[in-house]
Amino acid sequence: MGGFQAQNQRDSGVSEYCYLLKYVEKNGRAHLSDPWSIRQTAIYHRFVHRSDDHTFIILNSSASSRQRLLRTKAETTLLPTWADVHTLAASRASAQWRAYLNELEEKLEFLKSKAHNSDTLNGVEKADSFTFLQYTDVQDLEVLHDKTLRIIHILTTNFDALRSLSFHLNRHSPSTHPVVDLTIVQDCGRLQVCITEIALQRQRAETIVKRLDAVGQLSLISVRALEALHSSGRISTGLMKLAQTDSNRMLDLSKKAHYDSRSLKTITVLTLVYLPASFASQLLSMGYVSLNRDKNPESLQFASEFWIFVVLTVILLVATIGAWLLLEHRRAKRRAHDDEEVGTSSQEKI
Repeated sequence: MGGFQAQNQRDSGVSEYCYLLKYVEKNGRAHLSDPWSIRQTAIYHRFVHRSDDHTFIILNSSASSRQRLLRTKAETTLLPTWADVHTLAASRASAQWRAYLNELEEKLEFLKSKAHNSDTLNGVEKADSFTFLQYTDVQDLEVLHDKTLRIIHILTTNFDALRSLSFHLNRHSPSTHPVVDLTIVQDCGRLQVCITEIALQRQRAETIVKRLDAVGQLSLISVRALEALHSSGRISTGLMKLAQTDSNRMLDLSKKAHYDSRSLKTITVLTLVYLPASFASQLLSMGYVSLNRDKNPESLQFASEFWIFVVLTVILLVATIGAWLLLEHRRAKRRAHDDEEVGTSSQEKI
């Protein structure tokens, strides 16, 4: 609810005004993140022109306004006029917005400095937390943006209500309504001062919104960039750990291969010793070679079918070597064909 409503009954000489104003003041709650609270007050004024009778209904008036009226009544001989009530309400609706916007602007400057100087070191927050931008800072900017938009709406409503009030009070000049006290002219001037102050603070709030938009975009870009750096750092750390694990496994495999190679060397040496001995024993056991003891000196005697053994051995050796060479040739062709297919598929992807 807001705005200004007026009704003038010329036949009965009665004017009625009703409007709502919102103001800001300290809430006295130190444990809250925002020490300011926005409150509202509604004022109804009924004015009978012939009898100069004024009736006011004020809803949710501030304690400071009531104290001010009582202090004025106690310290001066002049009683507050009906126009003073409107002036006091207008003054209350325009007084603390400057201080409230000053505090919001300080928060904006702090977040803007963080956005302009944000930095990161290996994905870890530096000791100087001022230079490290977080997602909470972007959330704080959005909260400030929402508060400032609300302030603009409130100041616009107050501005329209007080301007309409000033217009209606100016119409009731002494020339048309002689019963109206001449102080109304002065009160209209005071109202104009309050209206000007509200207009200035509204322009200031609009400027803060534009600055918040610019800083918000920069902060979001900075946060995304920093988060990308952090993600890249985490991925790099993970890859380094995997590479270290692989290198440790390769080291273990190398040690085991070294031990296996030593075993193979031992087996090879033993084979070099036992294989010729085994061949000689088999050759002697087949009876192709015998020792002739009748002659002096003794000599080796080869059996007549020994040449068959030699020929078969040579043929089998040639067949074995040929089969091995054929298999190696086919394997080489298969590998060359596979390499060509891989190269072709890579070129197609590129």
